[in-house]
Amino acid sequence: MFAKALVPTDFSPAADRLLDCLDEISALGCKEVVLLHVTDVRQSHNLLGFDLTYLDRHNELARAELERRRQKVESLGLTCRAVQVDDVPDHGIVETAKKEQCGVIVIGSHGRTSLSGVLLGSTSEKVVRQSPVPVLLVKHRVVEEMGRQVCDFAFARMVRKALVPTDFSTAAERTLDLVRGLRGAGLEEIVLLHVQDVRKLRPHLSERMDEFNRVDTQRLDALRADLKLLGFSVRTRLAEGVPSEEILRVADEEDAGFIVMGTHGRSAVAEILLGSVSTEVIQRSRQPILVVRSP
Repeated sequence: MFAKALVPTDFSPAADRLLDCLDEISALGCKEVVLLHVTDVRQSHNLLGFDLTYLDRHNELARAELERRRQKVESLGLTCRAVQVDDVPDHGIVETAKKEQCGVIVIGSHGRTSLSGVLLGSTSEKVVRQSPVPVLLVKHRVVEEMGRQVCDFAFARMVRKALVPTDFSTAAERTLDLVRGLRGAGLEEIVLLHVQDVRKLRPHLSERMDEFNRVDTQRLDALRADLKLLGFSVRTRLAEGVPSEEILRVADEEDAGFIVMGTHGRSAVAEILLGSVSTEVIQRSRQPILVVRSP
């Protein structure tokens, strides 16, 4: 389904760990990787003004580093092309994905509880807000190895089982369209989850909870029937609580390989003020997340 993937790298150890795992994205139908390094043009500015030599010096080193990593990716059985651009990282990633006509962006991300300052940091969240194509956020966790902390990506077993939260909106339907296409990529089992947001329904609408649960159970059953026709094994879950908390809880409880969810791509300010469900899940999930942004 995702024949060509864009994979940004900043040459950090965590970014290299992600490259080691890229052979697993072949399960998503990926055959070609565009390996991207964005030279951050903001680094050209210093206290004395604009450093005219910074970009040349950095890019000379970047070309050699990219070539080494391109060879590594090709050794995994994937076609790989290295690309270097001068830009602000999130903008450079999104614009390259458009130019190269990539089907997905695969990007490493660390949550609040992970090592700080590794890989691309908040860049990943900015890319999610802007990207016109799905973004696969591969999370890492910190483990102890030989007495030191290292990053271990949560990537293995990803494709077999997906948790798909839905609020029955247009954005959620677009996400389900993508999920349907993953049948040929090896996705076997789907857990459909709808969360009754108690912050909105209680106390003023608490007397109608039975009605809401009945209607939404019927909606989940209709989606399950549709997905089962495509060959998926599907289970439905209806929960009550704070949506982000319930999504994270069910993902762990179900041992989901990854979470597929939509986002409306609001501005950064709106995301902070509204505390969107997608932002909370992206920041805190231990599972990889495939994010589909609605126009």
